Amino acid sequence: MTSPTTQQRTQGLLEPAILLYLAVKSFVLTLIDALVWRKRHLSDVRDDAFAQFWDWITPPRDPNQPLEGSAAIISQLLPSAEGIVLELGPGSGDQIQNLKPARKQITKVYGAEPCIPLHIPLRANARLSGFGEDKYEIVSASAEKHSLLAGLDQAGLLPPKAKASHGQGGVFDTIICVRVLCSVDNLEETCDTLYRLLKPGGKLLFCEHVVNPWRTAKGSGLARALQIVYSLLGWTFFVGNCHLTRNTGQVLINAPKGCTAGSWAEVQLDTHFGWSCLPYASGTLVK
Repeated sequence: MTSPTTQQRTQGLLEPAILLYLAVKSFVLTLIDALVWRKRHLSDVRDDAFAQFWDWITPPRDPNQPLEGSAAIISQLLPSAEGIVLELGPGSGDQIQNLKPARKQITKVYGAEPCIPLHIPLRANARLSGFGEDKYEIVSASAEKHSLLAGLDQAGLLPPKAKASHGQGGVFDTIICVRVLCSVDNLEETCDTLYRLLKPGGKLLFCEHVVNPWRTAKGSGLARALQIVYSLLGWTFFVGNCHLTRNTGQVLINAPKGCTAGSWAEVQLDTHFGWSCLPYASGTLVK
């Protein structure tokens, strides 16, 4: 990979500041709307604010524009999905277009999305990408173990044996994690559950922003320090429970340790954008 330009380095350090500003703005506007106009319950404010924030930062993509950053990584990763697919946290469905090349090899996609206001655009984007209701089903659940298993059970995806073993034995041929594991409360438990839900030979496709590897040649001490600053300024609260400082790639690799005789048959892990506050870990793990 070529060295980043000065502009790219600067953008990589300041991008979270822009995102945090937009998230705070969305929260304040949603709070005012809830209190003054709609008289809505305060418990709905964070979900509604995040839905609006997500809509702001994921506008429709111009197909004539080249993909940059993590979007380029994701577009190369997702077409390898096949069989019965679990997509965690699809949001408004901005990644579904990357599954279009794999449409023939995909039996069905289950999108586990807890933010109800995002279900309407998610369903619309799935349809636009050729995944109608017979091919894409929304599950009202988060990636958290208890929420996810309950949602999958309600969808009829967990046979009695799988329920008894918390999914062990496998349900899915492919599990997709794109910018979602940063927001779960218990990362280790979630990754353990995902491993159990994979069929033997199934693969986990992931692209997640992670803690800056500042102790390595690829990392940046300044970016790592700014990750701490942004976190202290309320990043996790305003940006949908997102955490900037997780070593998600390593936690995923260690996930089989919680299962008897569990292991990954194949591990492919890459790191990207180590100069920035939003470095990424991506790859494919085969059970």
